[in-house]
Amino acid sequence: MGSELPRGVREQLQRLQQLREQLQAIIIRKQQWQLNLGEIERALKELESASDDAETFKLVGPVMIATPKDKLINELKERKELAEASIATLDKQEKLLRKQLEDLEKRIRERLTGGAGSGTIGG
Repeated sequence: MGSELPRGVREQLQRLQQLREQLQAIIIRKQQWQLNLGEIERALKELESASDDAETFKLVGPVMIATPKDKLINELKERKELAEASIATLDKQEKLLRKQLEDLEKRIRERLTGGAGSGTIGG
């Protein structure tokens, strides 16, 4: 085989690169949500351990506004649910993309080797 790849393989390699970029973007978004979830959980823990008469505040832009403790707890619980749902969705997308990458890598290997060989294209 010469140094020129067949057109179909070139297209598959481009698709492989696109899938890898999508996977990287999903991983980054998932990590951001996980960090956000950690912050929410720490805030909830602090609020729940605070006395009922403790002054609590909510940051709205550059301004802190006095807000009842129970209202803050409810808002944080809603944000926690959103973060958990977002992480679960991104996790499903990540698994799907990983499977698509695996399948595409296998098809590319088969085309390049005529059905023999194993390993991962590009690492």
